[in-house]
Amino acid sequence: MEIGQDNIRRLFNELKTFSFWDRLFRWGTIKTLLIETSAELQKLISHSESLQAGNIKLENSINRLAEDKENFQKELSTLKEKNENYLKRGTELATELSAIKQKIELLDQENKKLREENTQYKTFEEQKRIEYDKSVTGIHKIQEQLTRERSEEKEKRYQAEIERIKKLKETWSTHEQDVANRIKAICSRHGVEYMDTVPFKGKPDNTLKINEEFIILDAKSPAGEDLSNFPIYLKNQAENVSKYIKEDGVRREIFLVVPTNTLEIIQHFEYKLSDYTVYIISNDSLEPIILALRKIEDYEFAEQLSPEERENICRVIGKFVHLSKRRIQIDGFFAKQFFELVYRSEADLPRDILEKTIEFERAEKLNPPIERRARQINNKELENEIRDRKTDAEQKGIEMDESMLSKNLNKLPLYSDKPTEESQKTYLNNLSHMVEPLTTITVLGIRIDEPVTTLTNLILSATCMWSYFKITAMNLPDKTITYFRFFFLMMGIATLIGGLIGHGFLYLLSFGWKLPGWITSMLSIALIERSSIEHARPYIKPNVGKFFLVLNVVELLAIMTIAMSTLSFRWIELHTAYGLLAIVVPFHFVVYYYTKDKGSLMIIMAVGIATIGSLFYMYKISPHPWFNHIDISHVILTIAIFYFYNATDKLKLSISPTPAVSPA
Repeated sequence: MEIGQDNIRRLFNELKTFSFWDRLFRWGTIKTLLIETSAELQKLISHSESLQAGNIKLENSINRLAEDKENFQKELSTLKEKNENYLKRGTELATELSAIKQKIELLDQENKKLREENTQYKTFEEQKRIEYDKSVTGIHKIQEQLTRERSEEKEKRYQAEIERIKKLKETWSTHEQDVANRIKAICSRHGVEYMDTVPFKGKPDNTLKINEEFIILDAKSPAGEDLSNFPIYLKNQAENVSKYIKEDGVRREIFLVVPTNTLEIIQHFEYKLSDYTVYIISNDSLEPIILALRKIEDYEFAEQLSPEERENICRVIGKFVHLSKRRIQIDGFFAKQFFELVYRSEADLPRDILEKTIEFERAEKLNPPIERRARQINNKELENEIRDRKTDAEQKGIEMDESMLSKNLNKLPLYSDKPTEESQKTYLNNLSHMVEPLTTITVLGIRIDEPVTTLTNLILSATCMWSYFKITAMNLPDKTITYFRFFFLMMGIATLIGGLIGHGFLYLLSFGWKLPGWITSMLSIALIERSSIEHARPYIKPNVGKFFLVLNVVELLAIMTIAMSTLSFRWIELHTAYGLLAIVVPFHFVVYYYTKDKGSLMIIMAVGIATIGSLFYMYKISPHPWFNHIDISHVILTIAIFYFYNATDKLKLSISPTPAVSPA
């Protein structure tokens, strides 16, 4: 490389010193130098290119080294961070190691302690095992002793049972003779005739003669130890004694006397056969039965009474019966009046006075005279006591004239001119109406009065509510249907309140709490009145329709005011009768007369059904205290509500836009 550069320098130096003559005559030298220089230049160019290629490689190497450097720097920083983390973790591990060492030391201490305790437990367990072995040995001894004692006890029981069976056999074997001896002793003691021989076929064990009748008492006892067949044996014997019944003078009641120790296996003590009855008795009951049979003789002496004496006895008994019935009737009447007075006092008395009255009522205590046994109530004492009470009453201005009192009390009828059986039924029916029994049940500790009445009220309420929602779903805008729909709603609310507050739980409240149900029912009747008037307005004069619509409000307010002031259900009954019979029926009759509207006809039929229910209520026709006249009326009213609802579907046709029919 240095030689080539020397040739180039020598060429340039020669060229610098060449003269004109040298250029003319020494051109060959120049040419040789140029050739050498060209060759050198080619070499230089090749070398330069190789150098450039090497340079590029070096630059690429430098770039790769730079990238490697950056990567190494990044790795270095990462390694530094990891190193720092490792250092921190090493510190933490060192801390944890020290803590673990402490725990290991504690665990070693606990392990040592547990080993010591384990050693103690093993020692204790060994002691327990030794004691257990001793206890088991003792239990085995006790068990052997108990087994031996139980065997001895079983043997004693067995022997006792054998002795008992022997005694039973002895008792049963001598039962017939014992019964005969006991009956003879009883007959001798009480003067009853005992028949050693009987004047008819057969030979019963024991026969008594009382009031010219032969009473047979046969002794029966088991044949062996097994008593299971003894009841069947007695039944067969009861059928076999029919041979005695066929004889004249034999009483149709036969007594089979059995040992007392056999009663526990006997289930039937009476066999009622076609012509006679057989009684199973024990020998211990012989004396009271014989004495009871002996009483028959005393009753037979009634035939010796004269007709006048018999009539006097019947007259006294009849007087007692009449006075008893009369007392029941009058007590029932006054009980009803007292109930009304109690309800009226709760409704009419001011709140403060009522509360004070209740306080005195709770403090009051009534102690009637105590009836003592073995002491006859003296008639003279009763007369003196009544005379003293009468004197006290007259001094206080109370009328006690017996003639006037009997005259007024006799206005309450006890008998009628009807036949005896029918008269008795009428009397009992009237008596049940005068004093209505209060039925009560308790459910989950809750007392419910008049449960059937409450239930029928709720059923009626549910029917009304169902009708209300069904009619609402029809979406009919006419006033007739609107008023009719709200009639069902108000009636449903009224019967719901009446069932729960007016009947079921009225005992928790005062009588005045019946008013919400009454008022709501009056509103429902007023609504069905307005529905009927609106439905008939196309067929009546306008002034008549307006008049009855105004009257509807006036009569509702008037009767509502009277009912609230008097707390009497009569006014609600009057308003219902007026609304249905004087308003609903006539107006729907007018509609039916002009249009033959089936809906109006069904409403008239529904009112008729409701009227039947009201008749049951008014006349208090009660088949049973648990299903009385109120319950019957509720059931019939439920049927009437179904008719009212079905009428709504028919009324749809008559409310559709049609030409109005004017009356002639």
